[in-house]
Amino acid sequence: MTIETKVKKKGQTNEFVIAIWKDYRKYSSREEVSFDRNIPIAIACFVSVIAIVVIKDANGIVSILKDFNTVALTVVAILAGFNTASLSVIAASNTKALGKLYASERQDDNENSSNLLKQTVSLFGYSIIIELAILVIGGILIFVFNTLGTVLTYLPQLKYSDLYERIIITLFAIPWIAMIFHSLFISIRNISILYNYILFLGHQAKEDNGSEGF
Repeated sequence: MTIETKVKKKGQTNEFVIAIWKDYRKYSSREEVSFDRNIPIAIACFVSVIAIVVIKDANGIVSILKDFNTVALTVVAILAGFNTASLSVIAASNTKALGKLYASERQDDNENSSNLLKQTVSLFGYSIIIELAILVIGGILIFVFNTLGTVLTYLPQLKYSDLYERIIITLFAIPWIAMIFHSLFISIRNISILYNYILFLGHQAKEDNGSEGF
């Protein structure tokens, strides 16, 4: 048997990232997608409004964002490791359990329901991609926040300039905060999936042992 190696065309290198994102949208219910998107945005907006009202200078907001960024990167790095390990646990399952999961369908109102294995792997893969993206962006923001703090120090203090600076900084921070909370909520859902998956493996093992007379 010969193995053919195909060279992908230009622009297809990271096509799997788009495919995983599409699978996440396809296999998640409307309520899940809405929750994963709207709640993080609401939290980010709420936190930003409080920051604008309570903190009276732009440098103070930048300092808080720097601290938040440091803590968030640590948490996200742990979650990325958890999701990667969970995906390894799923892949290491016996082929019979994987085959049964592949033949099963999710019982809900989602018209795009497919086999449970693909849905599970897609969600964990989506989480890992989001978290790795956060780690890359967060590393860049470390330098941005340090530079921004220095720039704000030398800007001329005009009337209402500090208010405008606070508003602009928080508006740029909203997508970043929302993205972090989005990854947290996805990982929380992954914990419930892993919980049910382990129970499924236990049930499958019990059936196998019963059929073998143990």
